[in-house]
Amino acid sequence: MQESRYNQQLIAYRELQQKLNFQSVEIESFKRQIESIQMTIQDKETEILDIREKTKIDYEKKLRSIKKDIDMNDELKNRIKELEHELKDQSFTDRTTIRDLENRLANLQTIIKHRDQEINRLKLDEEQRLNFLRSAVIDYIDTGTNK
Repeated sequence: MQESRYNQQLIAYRELQQKLNFQSVEIESFKRQIESIQMTIQDKETEILDIREKTKIDYEKKLRSIKKDIDMNDELKNRIKELEHELKDQSFTDRTTIRDLENRLANLQTIIKHRDQEINRLKLDEEQRLNFLRSAVIDYIDTGTNK
């Protein structure tokens, strides 16, 4: 009976040994799976970090570009304001110049009108003198021939 008990224990021991070996193999397989999963996770984390860094760099680049565009737009707006101000000043100056030239033209036209009137008066005076002289010469000739 002891022998059969021994045999039973030996069988149980061998079965346990076999289970232990099988479980050891299973544990090793699980360890390899865990290592593979950990490597995959590490690769994915590295990939995510790379994508994140690339995205961050792209974002910063676009942000700098947008800031540059905003600055350029601000400069252009300021330049437009300056040009509008210069145009307004030039327009005022041009209107003033035109007014001055119109006044000068009116004055010159008045002067020309007065000079034309003076010339006409002088022509009339000259004509009257010429007629007076002609009359005097004719009277002189008539009185000289009558004597």
